[in-house]
Amino acid sequence: MAKKVFILLLSALLAQGMAGAQTSMTVPHGSFEQWTTHPGYNISSLFLTLPVYESFSVPTGWDYLTYPVNETFSMGFQNVTVNTSLPLIKAMQDTAAVPDSSTAVKLQTFMLSDIIGPAVYLLVSGSLDSTLTATVYPSILSTGVVNIEHFIPIMNSLMANMDSAQAMLASLATIDVNYLITGGLALDGFEPTYLTGSYKYHSATGGDNGGVLVLGTRYNNLLHKREVVGGGVNIALTDCTGYTPFTVDYMSLHQYDASFAEQTPDSLVIMLVSSASLNRQQGSWLCVDSLALWHVDPPAPDTCASIVDPTAVPDIHEVALSWGTTADVDGFEMEFGPSGFEHGSGTWITPNSNTCTISGLRANTQYDVWIRSVCSDNVYGGWMPFCFTTLPDTCSRITHIGIDSSGANINAYNMAAGYVASWESSFDPEGWEVEYGLVEASPITLSTTIPTIELPPLQPGSQYKLRVRTVCDDSTYGSWDSLLFHTTDTVPTVGAGKPISNSMQLTLSPNPAHGQCVASFASEAELRLYTSDGRLLQTVRSTGEPVTLQLQSQGVFLLQVISADGSAARKIVNR
Repeated sequence: MAKKVFILLLSALLAQGMAGAQTSMTVPHGSFEQWTTHPGYNISSLFLTLPVYESFSVPTGWDYLTYPVNETFSMGFQNVTVNTSLPLIKAMQDTAAVPDSSTAVKLQTFMLSDIIGPAVYLLVSGSLDSTLTATVYPSILSTGVVNIEHFIPIMNSLMANMDSAQAMLASLATIDVNYLITGGLALDGFEPTYLTGSYKYHSATGGDNGGVLVLGTRYNNLLHKREVVGGGVNIALTDCTGYTPFTVDYMSLHQYDASFAEQTPDSLVIMLVSSASLNRQQGSWLCVDSLALWHVDPPAPDTCASIVDPTAVPDIHEVALSWGTTADVDGFEMEFGPSGFEHGSGTWITPNSNTCTISGLRANTQYDVWIRSVCSDNVYGGWMPFCFTTLPDTCSRITHIGIDSSGANINAYNMAAGYVASWESSFDPEGWEVEYGLVEASPITLSTTIPTIELPPLQPGSQYKLRVRTVCDDSTYGSWDSLLFHTTDTVPTVGAGKPISNSMQLTLSPNPAHGQCVASFASEAELRLYTSDGRLLQTVRSTGEPVTLQLQSQGVFLLQVISADGSAARKIVNR
């Protein structure tokens, strides 16, 4: 019943606006950035504590509907009295996709039993108004204090006068509004013509409505009561997933009917209404943001072209976006991030045309995108949200990436050569892409068709970063796998310092070895045995006779030979 009355009342007040200059008045906390928390209420009996209702928050400066409960009931061997006012509102904060990245108020329908502790509700529900306990009641947030005990009878009176707007307004004009609403927004000479803001609405059943009701009031000094002298309404007739600008036209009663005195209001009551469902299904909600009053004409909510028909063609690690506009624009602003990111904290780009490609995305991931048009003089269109999901990564990721430095040597240019990167892959792709370089430098890109590659000479004693990814047949890429490694320090040489020719005879037997290896070199030299990570294990002087090297563990070792003719290095594998 309450829902029907609301809709009929609000619909009857809908009217036309006026034109003129732009003079505005900000509604207190119109973006609902400030909230006040009200504590819950408990009762105690013997050793048992029962919550009457939970704590709740409302925007600071806004009032809420309450229902007074003053009931006594038996619990155990004593009587317990519940004397409190129950909040008839479910207000929350909404920060997802709110215009201007502010905070909106979200009103959601509920039953009174939703906020009363179950044990208390079962004890006192028989004494409560059945309208409040057996039906879903609309959530109402108001700049004035609404008295629920007087609210319902007045709405019933209005119901009897719904055959015409004139009769309903005549009924309103005779009501002492202080029985219904006290307080409100003091206008101090400001004459309202429009109320603007943004809303989004969700109906749990598809047939519910929410809206914004404006009532202008003025105190009648002769009759000593406060009367309604005008009003306006905006109802969200359809569900909308994004915030939509709205305008409420305020009109005096004299504009409806010349028989009423033409009076300007001295206060304004703004009521946000989240309508209830007649079939007791909770879940409808209304979000409202950025309320502002205007003396005559409000500015157009969107003076730049709107975004229309956004499309996304996702790939594994990128997406191609395109969209249209309702008129020519100078450019665009776009923000994107993983689904659910807070608007204003994502990645920004500024496309010059109505197409763009975003790369470097994670595979099989949903992303949110916000885009708006940019016109001259820094005028912006409204934000258009949409989302897409990247494709699964069908190009295999490589595994077990590693660096083999056993063949590393210092060449004639004092660079570390002989570093080999290798990795494993679960299938045979088209090839691999390799990036390497000093940690603080830009990487160098190489390609290979086998899962190993010898890196060009590197700087000794330096830290390098290596990245490898798979290149598949359809020119898609797998994910990068990376590795940090250090090159060995410069190894001193003797004689002329030139490298020993590969044709000179240095033999290792057996190789692979089994615990020991015999090294033979044709001339006098110094032999140095290193681990694969550059730790010196043994130094031997040879006059040309074979030298037996003891290998105490499995793995790869490096034998360096230094002679008067230069130096060389050979790898020994011990099994």
